[in-house]
Amino acid sequence: MGLLYNPYDLVKKVMYIVYFFIVLLASFVIINSMMMNIFERISEIGTLKAIGFSDKQIFLIHIIEGTMMGAIGGIPGSFFGYFLTYIMNYYGLDFSYVMSNIDFLIDTIIKPKASIDVLILTIILSIIAPALATMIPSNYAKKLNPNEALKHL
Repeated sequence: MGLLYNPYDLVKKVMYIVYFFIVLLASFVIINSMMMNIFERISEIGTLKAIGFSDKQIFLIHIIEGTMMGAIGGIPGSFFGYFLTYIMNYYGLDFSYVMSNIDFLIDTIIKPKASIDVLILTIILSIIAPALATMIPSNYAKKLNPNEALKHL
């Protein structure tokens, strides 16, 4: 592998950076969705605070909601991605037509590896990332004044 290892290592590092930005983008989408959810339900949050819900309970309600949104979308998505990778590993992606005129010592059929470790990691990430991203809008919701929130009725 001598000369091919350094570019491979560089590509691996670049892919980790790409993965980081994908998770960051997904977090911004979650934050935006939860903020819109909170703005639509300001009067409801005010009502809950008026009947005695504490700031901690309001915070936990929204954290649990964001976590459930992540789990409902992330767990099936992780299994679908694992299943798709497993099928592609079995059949492979055939690039022989594209690489017919190129003399390169690699196989023209690429078979990605389906790993249980990656499946577990994506499930955990799909639950933890939304929970962390929901903390910003949840913090806003718990700081709402019930009198101001009820004016939005």
